[in-house]
Amino acid sequence: MIRLSAVLSILLIITSSTFASPLTENPSSCFTGKYETRETYLTAMQKVMKGEVNKDQKEKIAARYAHWKKVDSDKVSCQFFTYRVDDIPVTGFILKPRDMKEADLLPVIFNRGGNADNAIETPYLYDKLAPLARKGFLVVGSFYRGAKINGVASRYRLADQFGGEDVNDVLQLIPIIDSIDGVKGKRIGMWGISRGGFMAFLAAKKSDRFSAIVADSAPVDLVAEAESTTRMDSVFETWIPRFKEHREVELKKRSVRYWYKELNQIPLLIVHGSNDKQVSPLNILAFAQQLQQSGYPYELMIYHAGEHGLRGFESDVNTRVANWFKKYAH
Repeated sequence: MIRLSAVLSILLIITSSTFASPLTENPSSCFTGKYETRETYLTAMQKVMKGEVNKDQKEKIAARYAHWKKVDSDKVSCQFFTYRVDDIPVTGFILKPRDMKEADLLPVIFNRGGNADNAIETPYLYDKLAPLARKGFLVVGSFYRGAKINGVASRYRLADQFGGEDVNDVLQLIPIIDSIDGVKGKRIGMWGISRGGFMAFLAAKKSDRFSAIVADSAPVDLVAEAESTTRMDSVFETWIPRFKEHREVELKKRSVRYWYKELNQIPLLIVHGSNDKQVSPLNILAFAQQLQQSGYPYELMIYHAGEHGLRGFESDVNTRVANWFKKYAH
């Protein structure tokens, strides 16, 4: 016989982990697309590996999938949702610890890197963001308009402007956060990685709700980056409107080094790798010197031999990010 108190406890757990907002629709599990089941994930991995997957590989793939499912069921709830910005449907995500009330959590907006063709996927959310949620954070983010979601392409692909109108996708997360009981009105931390770094800076120019920013492997001077390599030209030409006609103007719009004083002294933590081949650490050091000379509140952490995205340093980065946001939460 099942006791009523036990049933009520189960219902409370389910209710507290379900995200609902009048500003969003179509809430769903983060296990969609190729991650819907272990079998669909295995099939997708077989295509990636371009051949038959042996028994050991299958076991490793199954173990990874089981790990993400266990994190979701036991520790951190992860959900996708749809919201509209400029009359375009955009997919967002939210992660929160299952054993804490929303009122006890600090809200953070996470801005992903990449473009509409190579957006982050479900495993990234569990591996990179679930540890932050476990430290007492409500983590909300946008895939940005036009993004491919877990391998499923969007018909709005070219709506991504790589730091143009798509910045509104980030700003619209603020009223969504405010629609969650217990979180409304709280100051919001913002963490941006790679392209997400300048998305964070651009959003911070337009709102006074942000308590602190973390720029992770993020370009601060796209003009200087473009002068040293043409590797990103095809990306810029695809996603930035009028790039060919107004190259320098459009790059400066997305480069915080030229307008950081408009951020109203929002405390900034910069984490970067000394071996980052995609975003030069020399440009980061030059920007840090500017911040130092102007008295801007910042901290800089350069990880020796760290590469773009700081793979291998996740635990330390996550701890620094959490401490930074808690320090400036109020």
